[in-house]
Amino acid sequence: MVPAAWGLVWVGLGAQQTLGPANADPTWVHEWLNGVRDSIQLMAQDNWFFHGVLGTLADGLNAFVGLLQAHLSTVTPGDYLGWLGVVAVHV
Repeated sequence: MVPAAWGLVWVGLGAQQTLGPANADPTWVHEWLNGVRDSIQLMAQDNWFFHGVLGTLADGLNAFVGLLQAHLSTVTPGDYLGWLGVVAVHV
């Protein structure tokens, strides 16, 4: 799949120079992406979706990961699950 796409791009570009500018020189794509990022960050300060929905999901995920970290750091899986449970989790 990737070689086919690469071949199509090569045919489409012909003999044009495809090497980009220096790493520190942004192109119009970089400028556009930076503008999109900046506008999202400005909207996120007082947007109900970012704080209400995504914030709640992030808090729930943080709580779940904290629970797993606390559980795994205090309980040995073999003591809690038994040897059959450890094998089942491993598989």
